[in-house]
Amino acid sequence: MGKNGGLRPNAGRKKANHTIAAEAGRAFIVRFVEEQRAKILQAQLDLALGHYEAEEQKDGTQRVYFKAPDGKAGEYLLNQAYGKPKETTEHSGLDGQPITFEWLKSPSSTDQGAGPKPSTTPQSAG
Repeated sequence: MGKNGGLRPNAGRKKANHTIAAEAGRAFIVRFVEEQRAKILQAQLDLALGHYEAEEQKDGTQRVYFKAPDGKAGEYLLNQAYGKPKETTEHSGLDGQPITFEWLKSPSSTDQGAGPKPSTTPQSAG
């Protein structure tokens, strides 16, 4: 009992060479980013909070200036730390009215395949 069912070694469809190569590439990227995560996080924080930058001028002097905070970097870090807030979407008909549907009958009784069709035309009460 139980000889033909369950997990069997080497069973199932084999992976294509391009899939194996893509998985190896992804694994390399994951390892590389994992090794650099502290530097990446610090760079994101620098962008989110604003930071000083220095650039060398043509005459050899240095110009130091403050780079303003990047809102998108801050938003990204907050979303990673606390989760992305819910976004709501409202749908409405013409001029903010409710969406109404009218079920129309087929114009000819010989039209066998036609069923009710939705309409988004606003209907008056009455």
